[in-house]
Amino acid sequence: MNITEELLRLFREQQAENNGAHRSLVFWYDSQSERRDFSEIEAVLKQEQIKVHHLDRDSSFRTKVLLEIEDTDHSYLLYAPYAKPEDEDNFLLDILLYSGKYGEFQADEIAIRMKELRLEHLPIRKFLEDHAKFFENKQRVAKFQKLLPNKPTIDQVKQTTLAVLCNARTIHPQDILKSVLSSGNLSDSNEELGKIEKYIDKELFFTYVGEYFGIAKNGGNRLAHIIETIVFQHYAAHIIDEKVISVSYESTVPNICKVFVEEWLKSEERMSLEHILDQLEQKWNVEHDVEQHTYQAFLRCDTFAVVEQKILEVLHELLLNETFVVTEWRSILSETQ
Repeated sequence: MNITEELLRLFREQQAENNGAHRSLVFWYDSQSERRDFSEIEAVLKQEQIKVHHLDRDSSFRTKVLLEIEDTDHSYLLYAPYAKPEDEDNFLLDILLYSGKYGEFQADEIAIRMKELRLEHLPIRKFLEDHAKFFENKQRVAKFQKLLPNKPTIDQVKQTTLAVLCNARTIHPQDILKSVLSSGNLSDSNEELGKIEKYIDKELFFTYVGEYFGIAKNGGNRLAHIIETIVFQHYAAHIIDEKVISVSYESTVPNICKVFVEEWLKSEERMSLEHILDQLEQKWNVEHDVEQHTYQAFLRCDTFAVVEQKILEVLHELLLNETFVVTEWRSILSETQ
């Protein structure tokens, strides 16, 4: 259901109530007119041979002449871009009353929107009220409907809103984070975070993603802290001795972080992650860590390109110098696969 469909329903119901009368009159007092694009509604009504008469506070007499003398054949939507006046101040009250119980459209847009999106839980209404601007855009609403799970909870509604704003494929925190990081910008001024902040609180993003990856809130650049923690868990999981790493980050679910990086590196979206890894490789001075320790500690690590490069250089030199046997070479290769 949407506003236009509800208006058309009132016209049909009024004619049915009046035994198929040749016309109907519906009033709409719209106190939120400044936020509404009325042109589309008007175009649909025109297709149904329903005229729109725009009211103002001084046009009552002119309206009566139009409806009761000049044109008694056509159906009209009587649109007033202001709140409904008190009965004693409403000079069109007689027309409103004889239009019957289907003669006035009251736009509880939140209720209409909830029906349209098949949202039933009352706690969701408050979220829609607080973020009405988000739902004013057709493209956003269409994607919201596409991503929204069946019988969603309030949390899933919030997550779907996040996914739409950052153009994620699903409402899963992994996809939302990848979309926010698609530009490689690790600062809290990230463009995708800006879109989220425009319509909802970006704290929602940090809480949702942070909880999934087991990362506690920090006082600095939160986006950078999240992705650095995730990458660190992948790095540390593939190092034989973590003492050789010069940085440290905490996660309560390190395996989820590790698997996330592994799957991202295998995906078509890996270029954005590779760009991030290049940044962190420089920030953490990973090359220095590799230089300071024996290559064996890094044999299983494929997080950073410099690690793989250094290992290949060392192994190539050892092979040329014939300093270890082929069986050991094969064993090392199997470790690095």
